[in-house]
Amino acid sequence: MKHPHLTTEDSEIRQELQVFFSDIARAAFADCLTALTAADFYSNVQGKLDRGVDLTADLPESKGMKPAAVKKTVAKLSKDLAKRADSAWELDAHLARQFRTTIRSALPEGERIPQYDVEHVIKTDAGVVKVKIRNWRRNVQVEIEGTDAAVDAAHGFIALAELSKAF
Repeated sequence: MKHPHLTTEDSEIRQELQVFFSDIARAAFADCLTALTAADFYSNVQGKLDRGVDLTADLPESKGMKPAAVKKTVAKLSKDLAKRADSAWELDAHLARQFRTTIRSALPEGERIPQYDVEHVIKTDAGVVKVKIRNWRRNVQVEIEGTDAAVDAAHGFIALAELSKAF
């Protein structure tokens, strides 16, 4: 059996960044799904409230509250959770200072999980590095773009930022 020969090899540092951002992306996706699941719960609660269903058995906290106040609270919680789903893709503050992050999402017809297209860009003296994160259903893909010199410089920044976070 013949095996294909690689014509180019990724640098070790590029692979480290790939693993680093893949871990971040998987955690972000999990946080995003948690927020979307909770938002879906409150959307169902909102539907029941709109139909006039008594929810005191399911939501004991609503006992004694006016229906308008319960509806307002549920709508706010649902909206906050939708924002949290998008913000799950943001980098931690110690990294975000040097990266420009763009988050786009779309919910294709018939799908329950939005498609996210996230791009983290860092400009270094050696060039620009783009970290592209995309999902399709539960599959998350990470791609690192940039010259080896730029990737090395970005790696150095990330290493220092991670060290400073520890202190």
